[in-house]
Amino acid sequence: MSARAKLLPWLFGLAVLAPAVACGSKGGTPFDPTTTSAVTFEYPLTDQGALAVVLVVDDADTPDAAALRVRVLEALTGSLLSEVDDRFGCGLGDPAVWRPAELRVVVVRPSAPDAEALVTPIDAPALDWIEPVATVADADAVRAATEQVLAARLALPGETFRPLHAAQRVMDLLSGARPPAGASEAAFVSSLRETTFVQVVVAGTRDDEDTVPVASLAPGVGPSAAVHMLTPTVILPATAFDYGCHPTAGATRLEAWDTDAVVLGWPCTDQAEWDGLLRVSSVDCGPWCEGNPIAVDVTGRAPCTFYVDQPDLAQCDPLFGWRDPDGTATFVDHAGTSYRRCEIVQLEGAALDSCRTSLDCADCTSGFCVTDVPELTYGDCGAGAFRWDLRFVGGALDVTEGYYGGTCLSGIGM
Repeated sequence: MSARAKLLPWLFGLAVLAPAVACGSKGGTPFDPTTTSAVTFEYPLTDQGALAVVLVVDDADTPDAAALRVRVLEALTGSLLSEVDDRFGCGLGDPAVWRPAELRVVVVRPSAPDAEALVTPIDAPALDWIEPVATVADADAVRAATEQVLAARLALPGETFRPLHAAQRVMDLLSGARPPAGASEAAFVSSLRETTFVQVVVAGTRDDEDTVPVASLAPGVGPSAAVHMLTPTVILPATAFDYGCHPTAGATRLEAWDTDAVVLGWPCTDQAEWDGLLRVSSVDCGPWCEGNPIAVDVTGRAPCTFYVDQPDLAQCDPLFGWRDPDGTATFVDHAGTSYRRCEIVQLEGAALDSCRTSLDCADCTSGFCVTDVPELTYGDCGAGAFRWDLRFVGGALDVTEGYYGGTCLSGIGM
């Protein structure tokens, strides 16, 4: 099975155990008992963290700056939709998989006075996208809210374009290098999750107009262990490009600000560059491949037992298709931390039929099945390997911290 990740990798181990009893294969074909085996595995489920996108975009009241703002909004839309697809769906578009969204947009007005520059979800709640089940409609709403905030205050005559100063202030705030200025900033900092990744985009159709040395505008390193700054992206005016949207070396203040930043030029029409501007995912998609086919009986059920070790010690929540193994509360230890082990139920009856045959999974409850849905049974495992088309629906793997594992029987048809 391919590891799948968002910002941080999932690690896994796989062990093939001794031969087990014979059973049916997919479609009910019998297996040779001499080759049937049990496949056991366990994956750490890593906390993927929240994402905060900080947009420091040219606020000039000009057609050029307006066009840049549109481009950045388009890139934001792509990032939001990638959250829907990538977080757990790996781009498959399975509507039965719950994909939590935890993305927050912060707009910084680079020409405004400091007191008016920062707009967080505390000031405009629609900039927050924190949903247990993410949808495209939710993403559209966040994009519309961001567009509204960007247009609400453009640079006034005589104001100085200081995007580097604006970026430094917000990055210092989030890292703890400077204290909050006022109740709104304090509330936003307090609302950040324990693990928050911050993606900063500084974009201008003109160079930074500040007069202080660029070196003095470098963000400070604060004490916050919760915030992780990703490599910033800087978009700056350019006339010559080495490739794509990447400009030839210049001498702008924007380019000198952070030598590690991803630098793109404006204007640029390379759509691929804009599509990837805010894609911070690292997702390795591919089929789950094994040396033998998964065993499925004539009713569509597989001889598999799956579990999640999750941090809620009080219960195995049936909302996610979890139950106590053998009806008994079971606790396990991983590296000194206690987790409650919950078995993931295998779907039955109409829910199983829907999971196996229907993309929309209309009759599905939470749990798992081996599916035959064409849109989900993708990818070639190559010669001598077989695809395991397991489908976990309704939040069955919705664990931000813990472990997922299990055992399945496999074998070679007679």
